[in-house]
Amino acid sequence: MAANTNSADGRRSSLDDDGSAPSHAGDLDAANDGAHRFTEHDPALIAAHDHAVLAAALDPIITIDAYGVIRSASDSVYRVFGWAPDELVGRDVNMLMPEPHRSAHEGYLVKHRRTGETNILGRTREFEAVRKCGDRFPIELSVSRVDVPGSDAPFFVGIIKDISERKRLEGELRLIQTLAVAIGAATSVAGAFVETIQIIADATGWDYGELWTANEADDSLALAACWGRPGHDYRQFSEAGQRCRFVRGVGLPGRAWAEQRAVWFGDLSRLSDTEFCRLEEAREACLNAAAAVPVRADNETIGVLVFFVRRARREDRRMLDLVRSAIAPLGPLILRKQVEEALAEHRLRLEETVEHRTHELMKSRERLRLVDRMASIGTLAAGLGHDMNNVLLPVRARLNALRVEHDRGALSEMAHAHIEAVRKSVSYLQQLADGLHYLAMNPDQDADERGSTDLVEWRDSVGSLLSKAVPKHVRVVWKFEPALPRVGVPAHGLTQAVLNLVVNAGEAIPGPPARKRKQGLVRIVAERATDDAGRGIVRIAVSDNGIGMTEDVKRCVFEMFYTTKARSMGTGLGLPLVHKVVDRAGGSIRVESEPGVGSTFTMTFPAVEPDGPASVCDGESKIALTMRDGRAAMLVRDLCESAGRAVVDVGNGPGDARVWIVDPNAVDARTAQSWRVRSPGGRLIVFVRPGQEHMDVWNSLDAHVIINNGEVDAVRALVAEALRADFPEATAR
Repeated sequence: MAANTNSADGRRSSLDDDGSAPSHAGDLDAANDGAHRFTEHDPALIAAHDHAVLAAALDPIITIDAYGVIRSASDSVYRVFGWAPDELVGRDVNMLMPEPHRSAHEGYLVKHRRTGETNILGRTREFEAVRKCGDRFPIELSVSRVDVPGSDAPFFVGIIKDISERKRLEGELRLIQTLAVAIGAATSVAGAFVETIQIIADATGWDYGELWTANEADDSLALAACWGRPGHDYRQFSEAGQRCRFVRGVGLPGRAWAEQRAVWFGDLSRLSDTEFCRLEEAREACLNAAAAVPVRADNETIGVLVFFVRRARREDRRMLDLVRSAIAPLGPLILRKQVEEALAEHRLRLEETVEHRTHELMKSRERLRLVDRMASIGTLAAGLGHDMNNVLLPVRARLNALRVEHDRGALSEMAHAHIEAVRKSVSYLQQLADGLHYLAMNPDQDADERGSTDLVEWRDSVGSLLSKAVPKHVRVVWKFEPALPRVGVPAHGLTQAVLNLVVNAGEAIPGPPARKRKQGLVRIVAERATDDAGRGIVRIAVSDNGIGMTEDVKRCVFEMFYTTKARSMGTGLGLPLVHKVVDRAGGSIRVESEPGVGSTFTMTFPAVEPDGPASVCDGESKIALTMRDGRAAMLVRDLCESAGRAVVDVGNGPGDARVWIVDPNAVDARTAQSWRVRSPGGRLIVFVRPGQEHMDVWNSLDAHVIINNGEVDAVRALVAEALRADFPEATAR
């Protein structure tokens, strides 16, 4: 049965039991209507209702009167501030503010009562607040004015949102980006050490940091660099550290060195003098907690970063993982320092010898110095990209290894997120390194690196990076046709090309107030097509709604060093690099633009069908890998996979793989001989260290020997040569 009720405007309405159709529960409607009338006239029930609303609020809600006195607070203030609501009611709201806002708040209220002026009402702003324990933290604050009937003075309602986590994540991303750029741009190794410590300390909130490096002479750790936050005196603590030497397992640095993992001491006062030899100096400097993170290179711990803070601190594994990932480039930098010191000593001895030469050798000496200077200039111009690659490639290899560990379940999702963030920063540095490398190399002599890319997988992996490569007022939109074929361009080359186009497109869109449109937009569109000969192609277009280009600019955009930006903002290498990537892939690029409307760059790449050479992953193209040296294995794996090869780690036998890359220290020669008998057409590649070139047993197996001399470009060329010997079709792709 249904019963009708009168609505607030006098019309009649009816509801079902579930509220979506005519109702037969007239008694329930009547009861609800009665409860509504009761609520309007029962102050106790009204107060209970208001209290329940405040208790259910996720973010703290605080009301104050015109004099700043807290009149009510939601239960969530305890979670955010540490104060119970009853502890706040009746107290001045400035107790939740840090200085200088705490002292100035009364003046703001006096001015508002006198003039009615304020710049905080009706908007959301970021401030700092203070917890009960004294910690400062960032918040978003929204304040509204409430005029109560019958009251001369208004009330104010503040809604507070704790944004500590968001700020922390933003800080972590900035740390990885800043550290990668600082290490790459450091003019001296010592300066890079200090800057590394300072950047990490600033980002993680630590007050003092040290870098301890391994001394091969006595197998101990010595203090190489330190930094302390201004405003505190750490001189005695650092001087005591310079007198210390730590062996494996002794002291905080020695323990991290021996265990090859991060070590955390949340309260130094609980340690003994034997566990921490500078305990007295730490008390004088008010240092109460410490963490040590090993610095690794060549699969070994070659140094330890130690950080201290002035208050006891619980272990933060997420922060340790962040630091460990961020300092990955530091290990190779320390090794380079040792080489530079040896080279400097050698040069010193050489100069002393030359000074004692006779007058007849002076001219030769001057010529040699001139040649050395010219060679340095040439090395700087042609080899800067190469040197950056020597640093970045091991980082990429280690990131690949960590990704494998994550896939095996050995790493947490948070650690994987940090690794992926580092990977994005490394990709950006790789773009700069490749740009310099392409500028310096000879196209007629360079070993062409081929590969193909699955566009959907590529978009999923780099989409976030490209979306963040534009200013905040610009949005990146993707539109990919379904079932796109692979394109005949390596993934890293496609990333370099599209990233340059996206960055240029974002910079071509003016920001407010110069931009009259509501939204800056960059579109990335991919679609399949056919060329004039009927061959399959894929078009990838990057368009923007920016300022556009004139005909004169369009004619010059692909010229080396041509740029319309200020020289401090652009080098003129971006679009020539895009053209180079497209040309190397056998494609083409065109630009369409209209001033005031926008620009579109369209790249055309050859399509690679699924049954083509690039997609063959059976035993005929698979590469088996048996290596003991983890770093060398990661290097070879990265080189092979970047060339589009499938790599499988195996034990003493490669199975059905046609190519077997082995370390002679990991595989017995007799095992290789047996495999050669079973696979006479297979290819055996032996990866050796310098000094192991002459190996009669291996040479008798018709093995291709690669000497790992530490030069990444040289090893890459040798691997590419060995792969072409087994995949001749790769050179034609």
